[in-house]
Amino acid sequence: MNNKVIVLFLIILLSILIAGIYGIIHNQVTYSISSEFFTKVLFYQFGLDEYFMESPRLGAAIIGVWSSWWMGLLIGIMFGIVGCLHQNTKIMLRQTLKAIVIAIIIAFFTPFMVTSYLFLPEYLNSASYMQYEVMQSSEVPHNMIIQNDFLFYLAAQIHNYSYVGGLLGLIVGVSFLILNYKKSEATVIMSNN
Repeated sequence: MNNKVIVLFLIILLSILIAGIYGIIHNQVTYSISSEFFTKVLFYQFGLDEYFMESPRLGAAIIGVWSSWWMGLLIGIMFGIVGCLHQNTKIMLRQTLKAIVIAIIIAFFTPFMVTSYLFLPEYLNSASYMQYEVMQSSEVPHNMIIQNDFLFYLAAQIHNYSYVGGLLGLIVGVSFLILNYKKSEATVIMSNN
């Protein structure tokens, strides 16, 4: 089997593993912001409400893996295929790992930066909290009451924008790989002349 194919599969597996770890860490942070978002919405959406009410952080971790592994698969496939452009497997693996780190950083910080920009002024102005009470009718089962509407909504938005961060990380990572490939090709051409 071609060595690049082996490295491609390694990159895909590593990306799935890293995405799962990312999901666990991300959900622990958002759980700290609003446990209600998990115990009153996500546990029901994922069918975990019967199992993890006693250990909700474990349930949040499982949801994190469940919500992010597929993004790791997508990133691994895309980065691995683009990484195959490089001359050898050592450069392919090194550049792809750099792209994965870039994607993780972007995916992690994007939702927090966006929500800080969008919601920090409202957080400082407690009078605007009232608008978040409408969330209960659409997001939460009717028999549940949210204690802190604003933090619930904030955690929900961080969760949603994390997918935007993953997509942005994918785009930037692929661009990084392509630019580095073009740079290395230009260096090879210059050294041959």
